[in-house]
Amino acid sequence: IKLGQALIESDAGRSDLARKANNHFGIKCNTDWEGKTFYKKDDDYNDQGEHIESCFRVYEDAEASFRGHSEFLLNPRKQFRYGQLYLVQARILARF
Repeated sequence: IKLGQALIESDAGRSDLARKANNHFGIKCNTDWEGKTFYKKDDDYNDQGEHIESCFRVYEDAEASFRGHSEFLLNPRKQFRYGQLYLVQARILARF
């Protein structure tokens, strides 16, 4: 599932986000992100309805992106949006 999502989200590693930010899952910055950032237009709009650049996380390499994706899914604050994936990921990681 993880590899499939990475392939789709990153256009098999060819997207700007994957090539320039090592972000293979399209994970955006949030208030607690302290790493480097990469900006590009995605799906965010300002209060006037203007299409604006979104902030995405930059990872050191692809491995860090995959690790970051797991951490993202395990974050209890994301459960409202990714509830089922959160539970599957937690079960898989509990085996190791």
